[in-house]
Amino acid sequence: MSDMFYAAYGSNLHPHRLCTRVETARLVGTGLVDGMGVRFHKRGLDGSAKCSLIEVAEHTHVAVYAIDTDDQPVLDLIEGLGRGYDRAVVEVSGFGPCWTYIASSEAVDDALVPHHWYKRLVLLGCEYHSFPADYIEAIRSIPSSDDPLVERRTLNHELITQLEQAMPAGDAP
Repeated sequence: MSDMFYAAYGSNLHPHRLCTRVETARLVGTGLVDGMGVRFHKRGLDGSAKCSLIEVAEHTHVAVYAIDTDDQPVLDLIEGLGRGYDRAVVEVSGFGPCWTYIASSEAVDDALVPHHWYKRLVLLGCEYHSFPADYIEAIRSIPSSDDPLVERRTLNHELITQLEQAMPAGDAP
């Protein structure tokens, strides 16, 4: 067993979220991916937008996790590898090469918006890591929509409550 670095930039930013999904995940720090910007345009299985990275003259804040290589297939399954996401390697300041997931071209739809709960998961991760206010505000300004599936919406609101309770002291919204 050995560890590899995973760069999270979307709904996996918050350590409580990722560490409940992948047991061996350990937060090791945060960094920047230069030359890439985060976009909510990957078509999710629920028909709404999920995050991806695109090559642009921007930078993206990420949380870097060490994950046991044996658990990579677990995250591949959760993230939908081969069902809209491809594995990629990005250069993260202070860490070097890290793997992440980027939307495959056929899964990109710029007309989509995220559900409110999904955008909130991303924002909670950004807030947890104290990313810059302008970065958080840019994500906050992204339009979102209500999830029409009540059961999924309720389940994710329960997760949001857990993440809010897991925020560092003084940082809870």
